[in-house]
Amino acid sequence: MKVYVHYDASGAIHGLVTVNAPADRTAMLAPGPGLFVAEVEGEIPGLKPAPYESDMEALRKIAQTLRVATPNPGCRLVRK
Repeated sequence: MKVYVHYDASGAIHGLVTVNAPADRTAMLAPGPGLFVAEVEGEIPGLKPAPYESDMEALRKIAQTLRVATPNPGCRLVRK
């Protein structure tokens, strides 16, 4: 199971999405205005180790107590 996080530029979590799909598949998620989406890498504190179980209470607590450490990577524009 993969876990995706919807977050803003300050790293505040606005939502968590769990997807139970094969490893070679990905989900197409459309966040709200001003939000970003990223797959959570590594072990998630508060959830049982992978494969994660859909524990709504645990996901709610994670969203309330954690934030995204590196909210958005920098980018540069270069000439074509």
